[in-house]
Amino acid sequence: MIHADSEYQAVLEHFKNSSNKIEYNLATANEHVPQAERNIQTIKERVRATYHSLPFKAIPKLFIKEPMAETANKLNFFPPKNGVSEYNSPREILSHQQLDYTKNCTIPQFSYVQAYDKPEPRNSQAARSLDCMYLCPVNNLQGGHVLYHFGTKGKITRRKVKVIPITASVIEAVERLAKADGIKSLVLHNRTTESEHLGSEHQQSHVLQDKPIKSELRCVVLVVFYLCDDISCNHSVM
Repeated sequence: MIHADSEYQAVLEHFKNSSNKIEYNLATANEHVPQAERNIQTIKERVRATYHSLPFKAIPKLFIKEPMAETANKLNFFPPKNGVSEYNSPREILSHQQLDYTKNCTIPQFSYVQAYDKPEPRNSQAARSLDCMYLCPVNNLQGGHVLYHFGTKGKITRRKVKVIPITASVIEAVERLAKADGIKSLVLHNRTTESEHLGSEHQQSHVLQDKPIKSELRCVVLVVFYLCDDISCNHSVM
């Protein structure tokens, strides 16, 4: 049984003539679906825990959205209670890839890493390692890493990285990037993530409010409960 908001009816209509019969129940206006609410709460709590563990006073916009997607991905690493399989996770069912601890679970998000590089030409004096912040594993068979490269101020992928203890200069570099994005603290209080200076007391509190979380969850939250027996969608909170 699929529990969904009425605006999902147009999508569900396409499955009427499917060989596999799909049953669904649409919520009325201002009605909430408990399963969806609980999944959203779980993601919000884990994202909040990630932010509380960071050594930075502020982070750039790119870093704000990464924990949302990574939290949803990691929830799909394990079979959900009352899901379609007792042994296989949603990730394994959809991608046919078994979880590899070494590839997917060894490097914490936002670790400072040196990424191994092979510049061309090979006999140049260019550096063979790149200063990066770790974002997430690459979703492929052979493994890899998605990184934020300080040099280009953008995402890159590399096959091999080495975790390095984070230093004060790295923390300052991240906070400078945040300042360039107009973000002065970890306090997020609107949907555009443009934080204002709220005083030193608030800067240390690392508070996350509801609105920006819900805004980012628009794209990733449905993945978490995609393969439960009761697939739940709730438009009113997204």
